[in-house]
Amino acid sequence: MTRHLSTRLTFLLSGVTLTTLALCFGVTYVLVRAEELRDLDSTLRAEATATALGLDDAPAALLQPGLFRLPDSLQNVDHHVAIYDPSGTILATTPNLQHRAPRLRSFGLPRPLPPQGAFFDLDLGPERLRAVVLRHPQAGAGFLLFAGTREPAEDDAHFLLKVFGVLSALALLTTITAARLFGQRLAADVERLALVARRVGEGELSARVGAAELWSIELTALGRDVDAMIHRLSESLTAQRTFVAHAAHELRSPLTALRGELQLSLRRPRSSEEYAATLVRLNQDVEGLVALAEDLLALARSRAGTAATVAPLEPAVREAWRTLEIRAKSRNVTLSVEPERLGPELSVALRSSELTRVLRNLFENAVTYSPAGGLIRLTVRTRDDVVELQVDDSGPGIPEQELPHVFSPLFRGSAAQLLDANGAGLGLAIVATLVEEAGGEVHAGAAQGGGASLTVRLPRTPRSKPTGQPPAARPSVHGDE
Repeated sequence: MTRHLSTRLTFLLSGVTLTTLALCFGVTYVLVRAEELRDLDSTLRAEATATALGLDDAPAALLQPGLFRLPDSLQNVDHHVAIYDPSGTILATTPNLQHRAPRLRSFGLPRPLPPQGAFFDLDLGPERLRAVVLRHPQAGAGFLLFAGTREPAEDDAHFLLKVFGVLSALALLTTITAARLFGQRLAADVERLALVARRVGEGELSARVGAAELWSIELTALGRDVDAMIHRLSESLTAQRTFVAHAAHELRSPLTALRGELQLSLRRPRSSEEYAATLVRLNQDVEGLVALAEDLLALARSRAGTAATVAPLEPAVREAWRTLEIRAKSRNVTLSVEPERLGPELSVALRSSELTRVLRNLFENAVTYSPAGGLIRLTVRTRDDVVELQVDDSGPGIPEQELPHVFSPLFRGSAAQLLDANGAGLGLAIVATLVEEAGGEVHAGAAQGGGASLTVRLPRTPRSKPTGQPPAARPSVHGDE
């Protein structure tokens, strides 16, 4: 792959360079050649006109050197002159055209002849000439041929072609060398990226590009992004495997207990009362399994992501506590909300059902670990565009080493194991997932006076206050009402 990419780049860059040079030099050659021909034609026309004016009525003077004096501007010109009558018969020529002057009709002159004359190339043996034919009034409205060498113009054109050849060869050699070097390094970077992609595709998530070792700046940035993507993928797969392993363990324990209960009840006949007691225990285990399955499903759905909406805070607090009120009253656990009245305009960017679930899981955790007669405090603060919800309980608190893992799926701390609390450790994981997907954050710490403090920060969504009558006063939320 590296060799093929390098070769293609070399051919491509070399072809582009050679084509560009050919176009540039081709245009330059045509323009220079045309300009030199225009200069030569202008000179020939001026010389031909001066010659025609100097011959008077004696064209034979061309055959007698010394009888005709050329203008000073023409003294050093190797000129070829011939005079034709209107029928095309040669009347006189310079000595260098004697016996070899071409016939007038061989020139293919246009009719009528343009006033500035007709210009064309004329080859006489080894001589390469440029010629012009004009009307010659002194020869009875005949014609005058004036020709001069075109070798200087052609020599300049040949020189340009040589320069083009040399420069093209040097440019092509330089391009091939640079393209080969550039192509090899670029292809090596691409091959490294492709190799890492293949290794990751085969399951080797430890593979990394190592962007610092790449040559291309663009591919270095791409390599960093690829390494970051692999790192996130590795963390995601690790978390998924851990989650699946813990979920399987949590499901296996109650299922094993269910199987044991059923096997035990089937070993011998029992009374209806014993069967009823067994069914009660089995029903409790099934309810635990259903709750676990619902938590797993809620966690999976929350990770899929949903669009945030506007959720008013006060109704969510009331609904969340209502589902736990009976359990809290049985242990004389109360809820205190600060401030007592939450304005109807206070809302967050979350679905109402999701906000209720977040608060219910926080309250349920606090009720579980609070002692009989304990107090749960919900403190609501607004800071800029953020609503902060802090839930403090009066339980044993969270050891410092366990704080980073409180919101991890299926994590059960030492307090849960000590109190033999029911649950699979998914409640706070669901809280963290829902809050973070809404653009918020969660935090765990110690409450003042002991106990655990769980804080949730959510984006605030302003809601318009209703017009007309002011809202009725709302009672505070307490667990002992």
